[in-house]
Amino acid sequence: MSRTGRTAGPRSQEWVRLQRKIFSRWVKQKLLRTRPEMQINDIVDDYKDGLVLMNLIEVLSESKFEGKYNQRPKMSVHRIDNLNNALKFAWSKGVDMKVKPSAEQLEKGDQKAALALTWGIMMKFIKIDDGSGGEALNAKDALLMWCKNKTAGYKGVEITDFKKSFADGLALCAIIHKHRPKLIDFNSLDSSDPIKTLQIAQDAAEKYFGLEKYITPDEIRKLDENSMVVYVSEYYYGIAEQRKLDLAARRIKKLIVLTKENDRLKAEYNKTANNFKATVKKVEKILEDRTIDNTMAGAKRRLDQFYEYKAKDKNSLIADQLDLESNYNNLAMRLSHHKRPEFKPEKGCSLKEVAQDMLHLEECEQERKVALHAELNRQIKLVNISKQHESRYNKLVDYFKQKKEYLEFREEIDSVSAAYFQISLLDRYEKENQTMINTGVAHLKKLSAELKQEKYEYQAKIEEHDHDIDDKFKELDKLAKIKRPILDDHLKREEFIEKVRQMNDEHKNKHEQLLKWFEIKKAYLKTMEEINSVPDASKNLDIFNSYVKEYKKYQEKNLVEFKNFGKETMKQKYQTEYSEYIFNETKYQGKTFGKNQFSDLTDRHDDMDQKFKELEEFAQQKKAILDDHFKREKFIEVVRQMNEEHKDKYEKLVKWFDSKKAYLDIKEEINTVPDASKNLDIFNSYVKEYKKYQEKNLVEFHKLGDDTLKQKYQTEFSEYVYDETKYQGKSFGKIKSEDITDRHDDMDKKFKELEEFAKQKKAILDDHLKREEFIEVVRQMNEEHKDKYEKLVKWFDSKKAYLDIKEEINSVSEARTQLNLFSIYSNEYKDYKQNDLVEFHKLGDDTLKQKYQTEFSEYVYDETKYQGKSFGKIKSEDITDRHDDMDKKFKDLEELAKQKKEILDDHLKREEFIVTVRRMNTEHQDQFKKLVKWFEDQKNYLNIREEINSVGEAQSKLSLFDVYLKEYIFYKENELVEFKKLGKDLLNQKYQTEFSEYVYDETKYQGKTFNGIKSKDITDRHDDMDKKFKDLEELAKQKKEILDDHLKREEFIVIVRRMNTEHQDQYKKLVEWFEVKKGYLEAREEINSVSEAKTRLNLFDVYLREYKESQDNELSELKKFGAETLNQKYQTEFSEYVYDETKYQGKTFGKIKSEDMTDRHDDMDKKFKELTEFSKSKKGYLDECLKLETKKEELRLAFANAVSEFTAFIKLEIENASLREFGFILEEVEAYRKVIDDSDKEVLHKADDKKTECQNVKKQLDEYKVVDNPYTSLTLEDLEKSLDSLKAALGERIKAYEIELKRQRDNDALCKKFAETADPFSKWITEQKDKITASKESLEVQLGFVDKLISGLGSESKRLDPLKDLQEKMDKAGIQNNRHTTLTLKDLEVQWQQYENFLKRKKKMLEEEIEHQKLRGITAEQMQEIEENFKQFDFDNSGTIDRKELMACLYSLGEERTPKEINKIMEEYGDGKDISYERFKDFMIVLFGDTDTKDEIINSFILINRGFKVAKKDLMELVMDDQDIEYVLKTAPQVDDGYDFHSWTEEMFAR
Repeated sequence: MSRTGRTAGPRSQEWVRLQRKIFSRWVKQKLLRTRPEMQINDIVDDYKDGLVLMNLIEVLSESKFEGKYNQRPKMSVHRIDNLNNALKFAWSKGVDMKVKPSAEQLEKGDQKAALALTWGIMMKFIKIDDGSGGEALNAKDALLMWCKNKTAGYKGVEITDFKKSFADGLALCAIIHKHRPKLIDFNSLDSSDPIKTLQIAQDAAEKYFGLEKYITPDEIRKLDENSMVVYVSEYYYGIAEQRKLDLAARRIKKLIVLTKENDRLKAEYNKTANNFKATVKKVEKILEDRTIDNTMAGAKRRLDQFYEYKAKDKNSLIADQLDLESNYNNLAMRLSHHKRPEFKPEKGCSLKEVAQDMLHLEECEQERKVALHAELNRQIKLVNISKQHESRYNKLVDYFKQKKEYLEFREEIDSVSAAYFQISLLDRYEKENQTMINTGVAHLKKLSAELKQEKYEYQAKIEEHDHDIDDKFKELDKLAKIKRPILDDHLKREEFIEKVRQMNDEHKNKHEQLLKWFEIKKAYLKTMEEINSVPDASKNLDIFNSYVKEYKKYQEKNLVEFKNFGKETMKQKYQTEYSEYIFNETKYQGKTFGKNQFSDLTDRHDDMDQKFKELEEFAQQKKAILDDHFKREKFIEVVRQMNEEHKDKYEKLVKWFDSKKAYLDIKEEINTVPDASKNLDIFNSYVKEYKKYQEKNLVEFHKLGDDTLKQKYQTEFSEYVYDETKYQGKSFGKIKSEDITDRHDDMDKKFKELEEFAKQKKAILDDHLKREEFIEVVRQMNEEHKDKYEKLVKWFDSKKAYLDIKEEINSVSEARTQLNLFSIYSNEYKDYKQNDLVEFHKLGDDTLKQKYQTEFSEYVYDETKYQGKSFGKIKSEDITDRHDDMDKKFKDLEELAKQKKEILDDHLKREEFIVTVRRMNTEHQDQFKKLVKWFEDQKNYLNIREEINSVGEAQSKLSLFDVYLKEYIFYKENELVEFKKLGKDLLNQKYQTEFSEYVYDETKYQGKTFNGIKSKDITDRHDDMDKKFKDLEELAKQKKEILDDHLKREEFIVIVRRMNTEHQDQYKKLVEWFEVKKGYLEAREEINSVSEAKTRLNLFDVYLREYKESQDNELSELKKFGAETLNQKYQTEFSEYVYDETKYQGKTFGKIKSEDMTDRHDDMDKKFKELTEFSKSKKGYLDECLKLETKKEELRLAFANAVSEFTAFIKLEIENASLREFGFILEEVEAYRKVIDDSDKEVLHKADDKKTECQNVKKQLDEYKVVDNPYTSLTLEDLEKSLDSLKAALGERIKAYEIELKRQRDNDALCKKFAETADPFSKWITEQKDKITASKESLEVQLGFVDKLISGLGSESKRLDPLKDLQEKMDKAGIQNNRHTTLTLKDLEVQWQQYENFLKRKKKMLEEEIEHQKLRGITAEQMQEIEENFKQFDFDNSGTIDRKELMACLYSLGEERTPKEINKIMEEYGDGKDISYERFKDFMIVLFGDTDTKDEIINSFILINRGFKVAKKDLMELVMDDQDIEYVLKTAPQVDDGYDFHSWTEEMFAR
């Protein structure tokens, strides 16, 4: 029903529903951007509180409501008040309606009022108004006009209204196709299928500007006109928003086009630059080619080719360089205009680097030019060197003929002296020949090498001479090599024979030394020691091991050296192609000499092999006996330790037996059940302990004893049976100890006695318990009888009082008493009606009759007798008297009895539990006392510090310590564990019910607490015992360390004492050796020849080797061993031993009275020093003898060599002085003066040195009175004449040098003047080009500067004239190479021509860029669109557009502006009223995106991608061209599900 009461038709209802839906969406869209917190679902409901309406008007009017309204309206009055404020605010902002809705209507959800109000708001805020109050174009008409403009020309589309015109969907498709043709194939649309067409339009709108399909195509066809206006406005606003996207796409496209073009230009520049550089490199490679023809004609031809290249090819390269500069400058201006980073060409491609390449090319040209001129000079020089080579060759041929004759002669030599003399002559020749090679031949080779290196054209002839000289000197070398080994063979053979004699003598000496050593070791091995302990056995084994080491050393070293030396001596054989010697016969040149008489070396070898075998047999026997001693004594030591351990176990078992026997003998006095139970518990603990000792301790004791008695040791050498030792026919020792078997029998007997005592004690204790339990029953019967009597007397009240009582019970007997009382009460109660009184009488009678009697004790009511004593009697009332009064009282007590029974049962259970706990506590105390006693015994043992002075004592004490450790481990792992387990179990005992609680040792019931036994805290006992065991561990650790230290120290001392003995033996051997060598060194043999001196020196060398071996081996070993012995030190925190004194426990023990090792060392050092002094004296004597005989021959040869070298040197330097080559350029010639001066100085200095050397040798010859010299005939006077000839030749060379120096200086001055003029001119041209290239001024300023330079070209070209004059003078002087500059006249002329071309190109380039700049980045198509828009909206064809025309134009473009914004545009681009075409164009250029800053590009991406932080391909496809999208996807970094456009933009602006 409608508000009027009429029923709205279905069509009307549908219309209203759609309008309500569309209007709600419109409101939602308006609030979504600025007020997203406002949740809009349906305006009819959402208007009710006034908040949505208030926010909508604020957003649309762009103003804030100044009043106050309720932000959280909950009551109707608050909502109506808000709505009234909102409506007033709407009316104030120009919203106008014929029928205005009330606040109450809206608050109640009046649909018609809400829709009408929304339409009114739309009509106000969706319209174009110039703000002047004139006619305005309402939103509906403006939208209709926009639709007509957009669909003009589309077939089948004619828009006249907002109803029928949009029904078939073609209009909506045309609007979208106008802006996004690729979204809809318009020609394929079918107007006869409007639903499909509308669906296509909706799909396209969703893709294009994100319009969701919130209504169906069928609903669109049903829209009324107002709703259609709103729906079509969605397209307008969506497309208007897309215009921003289009602008964003254009900006991105422009950036891409610009970047692509920049990249293309950069790549083109880099390619061109690289090609240019490659060309330069090719040219450089050609220029760097140093190939020569090695002819004068070839050198001249290559120089002509070089100058032809400079005139032609070089000009082409310079033109290419200019083109490259032009490309770079064009790109640089483009980048600068668009505010892009400066272009950085590839490495090596910058203009500066290209210029450097050209500069390097010019350097290569200069180097090439210098090289070509150098080649011409080189050819001249080679001719002169060739002449020197020919002269030197002829002189060397003459030398060869003379020396060949000497080398082919064969001398006859029959003694060592003769051999030495002929070898000296040959040495003289070789030195002279080497001098000739080092001077004459070397000079020839130097000349040849220089010619060869320079590839002289007649090198074949030079090499022919060289080969001839090489062959001749090789022939001399071959002859000398033939002569040398013959002479060397004579000398070696004689020296070899002398060496063999010395070896035979040395072999005898080695044999005698080995014999002495053998006798000493044989005596040791046959000695049989008496050994009765492990230390004695160890000591003798160590001594034997030392012998074995020494034997092995002598066998592997001394014996091997002895036999090898003998074999080497017998193998001595000398045989060459020149002579032969076989163990005593010499042959050479067909003759035989001498015979040596050597003793038989083989007999000595066999003798020594036999003696070493004897030692091996003796050692094998001795080792077996010593090993047996050691094993037997170790075995005995173990048996003795077992016996000690058995004794210790026996003593402990005896102590334990005595303590247990004393316990079993005790007869306790027991008068209560608890006492009896307690003593039985103690007895049971004893039984457990007895069983453990019987099954473990006693068994272990027997086993140890049996094992000890079974121990037996028997070998072929000795025997041991507990405790007697037999070996070498003797019997040793027997321990005076108790017999192990007696100990076993005694201990078995004691354990049987304990069994009997225990059996008796158990019977007595059992009787005590039974009797006391019987008495307890009788007493309970009496108590029961008394209780019955009292209860019957007191009757019901007394019984009730009894049942109400909550007794305090602290023992089992109390609990049992109360329970028995209660049991009596119960029985009494049950039997009361029938036979209660009878039972009462019977109880009295039975009580009086009770009697207990055994062999141990007797009880008759109420008197006890045992052990001859009588105990107690109850003074009770007469039972008979109680019987009469017991009949009537207990009928109403049933419930009270039940409660009382539960409590009493709990009392009994608790008190029985407590008794058990207290028994455990007593047992725990007993175990603690036992452990404490054991602890004190062990502590006393561990605190004892024994005095130990031998290995045996230390081992014995350690064995006892091991026994202690076993017992400690047993107590720790058994006794202590059991003790702590009992305590833990005790502490864990807990009793708890609803009536009472007991936790060691506290009882709680009836709200009270009762303390029990005041016993020592169990935890304290545990902690105390743990501490005691830790104390034992620490004491044991200390004692073990001390005992270990005793053993280690005593073993260490045994080793040191053995070392001292060994050191004494080594010392004695060295003293004997010293005496023999001292005698040899003090002898002075008579020597009369060089050969005899050499023989004696060879013998002396043999002695030196022996001395060094003794020093390096025997003496070194003695001192090392002595130092090692003296350094033996044993020191710990417990004891100290320093050779040979022991200290521990504040005492000092022992010291060997041995010789001081240091004295032995010092004595032996002194003896070796004596030998050294004797050796020096002996060696000096022998050396002087040899020196005296050889000195004269050495001086003769030295003089002959010196004068020969002097004359050869003078001859060579005179030849060198005749050369006239001083250099080809000024620096070379000027520098050569120093070469001449230094050479002359050096040559004269060397000549003086060589002359002085000759004079010094002659002086020595005179001192030795030598007058004849067979090696030379030259005198000192001959040397003076040669020196004068050299000085004259050096003077002539100086005169020729001065003439050449003047010519070079004149030519160089002319070259320098040309360079000083040419270089500044070339530099000026380069600077002008660089200045133009680097300019940052505006394009117009740069163009003006270039025009100025072009106008001045004529005057500047005259700077070439003086350079032409200078070039002409240089040509006349024959100067082909100017070292002061790389430039030639031709280079400068080419450079000037290129400079002119550069200026003309630069001018053209600047003019083109100025024209391009005027477009300000707008394309021709965009410029045409601007012009068409102006013409369309210049309705009056005035050539200007006013405010209204501008607003309509912008509206048609989707650029809706507020009146304020329109006014601002009119003021900025016009006069406030109108805008001209030029200013309109300026505005539109800005609007179309003339600016392209980095932020604008990023914002464009954000807009296109709908706020996403990354670029999405599907979103970009809606706006951007395919090629632009492809470029972005290809170049942007891919992140997550898109592309990083921030990084991409940074990258684009960096290019």
